[in-house]
Amino acid sequence: MRTALTIAVAWSALAIIAARADEPIPEIDSKAYCDITAELIDDGPFKQQCLASEAKADRHVHALWSETPDNVRAACVKSFKLVAQSYQSLSTCMSTMVGDMWVNGELKVVPR
Repeated sequence: MRTALTIAVAWSALAIIAARADEPIPEIDSKAYCDITAELIDDGPFKQQCLASEAKADRHVHALWSETPDNVRAACVKSFKLVAQSYQSLSTCMSTMVGDMWVNGELKVVPR
């Protein structure tokens, strides 16, 4: 378990991705993320739930990527320096930032 935690922390620390407006959606290894997470919490069945959640979040990110403001995409990709890479964390970051911008009147239309 200690080894898995060490790997997860090192993996997160090394996940530095520069985001530009013309840059494609980051490639995320959902299987590795779910393997490590399931091992950390010592719950085998969790892995299947994790993979299903990752697939759903992946579809969400791909559907909204081109409509999401550049500064939001850049900030969310940059946040990978602090957390393990997952489509779930990327999707949550994008949704939260876009929602905040809409509430603050910075966006007139929310990406769908």
